[in-house]
Amino acid sequence: MDSTAQNVPETPKKRSRSEKIGRIKYQYQLLVRIDSRLDALELGMRLLLKGLEPQLRFDRPFIQRVCCESDLDVQLLDLLREAGPVGLLSRDLAKSLGTYRHFIARRVRAMNKRLEREIGKQLVEKRGHRWALTSFAVEVWGEDSVDVEEGKEGIREEA
Repeated sequence: MDSTAQNVPETPKKRSRSEKIGRIKYQYQLLVRIDSRLDALELGMRLLLKGLEPQLRFDRPFIQRVCCESDLDVQLLDLLREAGPVGLLSRDLAKSLGTYRHFIARRVRAMNKRLEREIGKQLVEKRGHRWALTSFAVEVWGEDSVDVEEGKEGIREEA
């Protein structure tokens, strides 16, 4: 019985794809493939959002969670909301927040980029030399303030 087991030739072990082309090149190809799939999923998500846009309502906490990284971003948006459709100059925003002018522009662009990536909308736009909230942002902040005011009136009527 032992002699038959010794006479059977062993099948050679097949090499994996990473062994054939190299480990680093294989990992790079895998990363590119995953990245392309992720891009396709993001595109599909954006298309769905565009189709459902009339039915969707975004609230202020969601927008702040997506766009704002710190309290400084929230303060910046509050200042722009108070300024109204005219907007504020970068120097006035910087003076109010205690930062530099170029820092304001960088923060605004970063917030717009994050929101654009998520839902395809802009939050703040440049009007001449001034920064102002877009109509989308005014709708979101306007709905929130109306809801709060209605809630307060309802409490007052009950009391």
